[in-house]
Parts: sequence; structure tokens; C-alpha cells
Amino acid sequence: MLEFLLNADNLIIFLYLVSVLGVGVYAGRKAKDTYEYALASKELARPVMALTLMATWIGGSTIIGNTAEIVKVGIIFAVATCGFLISNLITAKYIAPLFEGKEEALSVGDIIRKHYGSSSEKLSAIIGAAFGALVLGVQVTALGNVL
Repeated sequence: MLEFLLNADNLIIFLYLVSVLGVGVYAGRKAKDTYEYALASKELARPVMALTLMATWIGGSTIIGNTAEIVKVGIIFAVATCGFLISNLITAKYIAPLFEGKEEALSVGDIIRKHYGSSSEKLSAIIGAAFGALVLGVQVTALGNVL
């Protein structure tokens, strides 16, 4: 382990991860349960929530893959990727208000279980996990093409 940390890059990454863990433990000590932890005790401002949500979608294919396509295809690809922004705005305007009054739910699965039962919730979890695995595969492929 010590030999691993002697490399400056590895040491920087290790220190970053330890500091993120420390901030998480420090900030999370106020949370009494999962609900408070997941919603940050409802103390986050809307811009922070919006940026957090957007950050979850940024990865290797977004940064490296889209940039490479813009270089290959041209600026029209940058315009085409604006569809993601437009879909988020449409979701915020028309879909998000449908979830008001459902503050007891921490996930879409909670809402599905309430309306359609636990087997539907499990099916949505399986579909969500499959989607996550596919997104991860795209990210790894995009980063692998660069390396």
C-alpha cells in the first residue's frame, strides 16, 4: 500500500477520496434517518439541486465522446446535444410538478409501489439497474476509446 501511495498521482487521488469521505461523514452526522440523508434535510437551494442532478449525467461519454464527435462531425453535433437540455427543461416544467405532494417518497420506485404494488416496484428496480449498467458500459467504452 505504501508503494502505491508513493506515486504522486495515486497519492492525490487517494487524498481526494479521503477528503470527500470526510466531508460526507461530517455533513451526514446530522441526518437521523435515510429520508433526511437523501433529501439533505430539505436545506439545499433549487440551483444546487439542479446542478447536482445535472452533474449525475456528466461522464466520459459526455465530456470526451461529445467533444470528439463535434471535432469529427462539426458544430451541428453540439446543437444536436442540446436536446438533452431541452428534455430536462420539459421534464422540469411538465413532469416534476406531478411529483408534488409525494414528499414521503425517496425514489420513483416508492411512488410505483404505492400505486401499482411491490412487484411493479421490483420490475422498475430491475429496469433501472439494467439502464445503469448500460450507461456504465457506454462510459467505459468512451473512456477506453480515448486511452
